[in-house]
Amino acid sequence: MEDLLYWKEQALDFLIQIKTVYDFQNVHAFRRNLLLRMKDLTKCDDIFFIIKEDEISERITYSNQPHLEGTFTETSFLNDPDIKNQYSYHEKVKVGKSHFLKDNTAVIHIPLDEIHIKASIVLAWNSYFQLSEGMDYFFNVCITRLKEVLKLNYMIFSLEELRIKFNAVFHSVSQALIFVDETDNNAWINSKGKEILGIYSENEILSPIVISEYMRMFRENAINESEITSIATELFKDPEKEINNWLWKFKNSVYKVSSKPIITERKKGRLWMFEDISEIYFTNQRLAENNEEFKAANDHLLEQNALILSQNEEIQFKNNRLEEINQEKNGLINIVSHDLKSPFQQIQGMAQVIEMIAPLEGDQKVFIDNIKAVSKKGLNLVKEILDISAIEQQKINKQEEIIDLQKFLEIELKICQTVAEKKNIKIHLNYESKHSELSTDPEFLRRILDNLISNAVKFSYNDKNIYVNVTSKPDKIIISIKDEGQGMTELDKQHLFEKFKKLSAKPTAGESSSGLGLSIVKLLVEQLKGSITCESEWGHGTTFVLEFNINEIE
Repeated sequence: MEDLLYWKEQALDFLIQIKTVYDFQNVHAFRRNLLLRMKDLTKCDDIFFIIKEDEISERITYSNQPHLEGTFTETSFLNDPDIKNQYSYHEKVKVGKSHFLKDNTAVIHIPLDEIHIKASIVLAWNSYFQLSEGMDYFFNVCITRLKEVLKLNYMIFSLEELRIKFNAVFHSVSQALIFVDETDNNAWINSKGKEILGIYSENEILSPIVISEYMRMFRENAINESEITSIATELFKDPEKEINNWLWKFKNSVYKVSSKPIITERKKGRLWMFEDISEIYFTNQRLAENNEEFKAANDHLLEQNALILSQNEEIQFKNNRLEEINQEKNGLINIVSHDLKSPFQQIQGMAQVIEMIAPLEGDQKVFIDNIKAVSKKGLNLVKEILDISAIEQQKINKQEEIIDLQKFLEIELKICQTVAEKKNIKIHLNYESKHSELSTDPEFLRRILDNLISNAVKFSYNDKNIYVNVTSKPDKIIISIKDEGQGMTELDKQHLFEKFKKLSAKPTAGESSSGLGLSIVKLLVEQLKGSITCESEWGHGTTFVLEFNINEIE
């Protein structure tokens, strides 16, 4: 009886030591103190707290022998399948069963298989002791209470962990969250909510009155305040009413607001959520404005396109008419030119007959020479008119062949030199190109050179020089013809290749000029897929530059 009373007092002492631990940081100290107290009350030699980490691994997390803490061990041999109490008693344990127990040790093994923890407490006595009825009472009472406290601690820690997670989510979401709790007469607000309402208090739980006042001030700054107030009035009339996608518009920001009642058995309140959609809203607004501008611009473009289409139809009509007129003109030119050609030939023939009939003297010879010169000039003009008409109508086919360009130029310049000698003008050839062969139409090239050199002779004074230079670039052959003649004005260069255009310079020896030569040259160069440019200054001569793509003509 005394033994039972003693162990009841010990159990009471132990129960007084047990309390619920609310601070997770102190749980290990609490467990250590509890085990030390149990060791003192039971007068055991050693005590161990062993955690089961998985199906096969167990580790000592606390012992009165510090060098054993953290080591792995095994307690399965202490499990008693026939155990009826909450613990098992082993009178003698062989040392080979576990490294942390001594040979022939008496052991009490207390398994703690709870929801949150799989562990055991092992008490060891180095000498024999008798497990009495009182000690059995002690262990059963202590173990029952210990399991209750551990379970309660687990629930407290779980709730605390849940609270920490909730706070983390509550304060990290991008939306402002405000919960007005009508049951406890308080309100919760997250960091984003404080930011938009301008609340600088560190507390996350505030009075609903305070929150309402801040929300009122926030609402009064809205552009659509009257609309918000009207909807809010309807909302508060019906506590169970829910609203979504409610826009609160401000000068520089827009919030999408949701409000829904939260009603459970223990809680009644309302959750507010403010989502900042300023960027999306103002972007959509700008897009809408731009769309209107684009629509207006598109309508204007449609009008312009309709106008352009109408003008194109008119232009096409006029082009067709011009083509008809041009064909009529070409036909007329051909008819007139052929009709003029015969009279000029007849006049020239009659002048030659007169010369053959009898010798001419004095004025007679002058008159006949003038008749021959005028008729020749007329024939040349008719020929040039027919030539330019044929080129424009592409009635002259290009006949390409490979020529030795240097020899070709030497022959042509000798022919031109016979004309130039009448004015004591010298023609010089300087051939510096590495390309000797050229694929071209010889007749086209001959007429081009003849026109340009004859013009150089025609508009130069006596005793001058004409220089023909041939150079090349990687992909071009360049032929330049430079004279020391009168040169051209800027106005001349603007109208250089126009038909029948008379330039400022005049032939120096009374030679004739039809105004068609350079137009023919331009057309022939284009037929050869080349280009022609002119460099000239009034009083300082003229240089014509011909360029042909080697890839095109080689």
